[in-house]
Formats: sequence, structure tokens, C-alpha cells
Amino acid sequence: MSFEEFRRQELEGWDKRAVMYEGLTARVTTQAIPALLSGVRARVGLQILDICTGPGFAAGAADAIGATAKGIDFAPSMVEVARQRFPHLEFRQGDALALEEPDGSYDAVICNFGVFHFTDPKLAFGEAYRVLRPGGRYAFSQWSQP
Repeated sequence: MSFEEFRRQELEGWDKRAVMYEGLTARVTTQAIPALLSGVRARVGLQILDICTGPGFAAGAADAIGATAKGIDFAPSMVEVARQRFPHLEFRQGDALALEEPDGSYDAVICNFGVFHFTDPKLAFGEAYRVLRPGGRYAFSQWSQP
């Protein structure tokens, strides 16, 4: 399978699963959000970009502690679910491999269980670094053994 085919299947699959995400997937993945927010030292006023936001749970948690959060996801239906769940936050469709954000515009970037969906992780990490301000932090979660 080519990388482009993988990306197409990922987009198609996640776009179809947006409504069902709240089941088991959300119960498992939301457990990592406190560690992500701790890893970037989330606090009142911190500007956070949530890459692969899905239904917006990490951005919503950042907002709940007073950070200013924005979420992006490449699946349009995930963005729609996030907007419905957290209507006061900004969510939009976007690509982690080509972020449409200015250089140095965030204090922190988080990515909750999204890295293994990237066809080019090195490029995605570079994009996250590019949008961070000097001294900014990037935290991501990933499946692994204990």
C-alpha cells in the first residue's frame, strides 16, 4: 500500500467513525489527556494547538484549565463533532503534515494518539516545531507496552 493510499484510507475511516468515537475509543484515549497537558505545562493563557483533535476532548480539557486552545483534524466529520461539543472553541480541518499556522504562533502543541496515523512523522514533528514559539513544548501520546 502506498502512503497516499494509507492517507486516503485513514481520512475515509476516521471521517466515518466520528459519531462512534465516544464509545470505547474515547474512554481509552481521554486517559492520556492529563499527561499531555502536564507535559506542556498547560495553564491559564497558554496558547495550545491540538493536532489530530478528533472530537476535541484534549482542546476542551485545555480550555477548562484556562488555556486558549485550537484544534485541527483532517477528518471533516471529526471537526464537526468537536465544534458541536465545544462550540466556543475554534476547530478546523487541517493536515499535520502542512499546518496552516504562522511560524512561532503557539506556546504548546499536543497530539493525542495521532502520531501513528501520519504518513511522514518526521514532517509532522517538523511542522509542530515550526509553529511553536521559542521554548514551546510538544507532547504526544502513543500506544505502547508498559
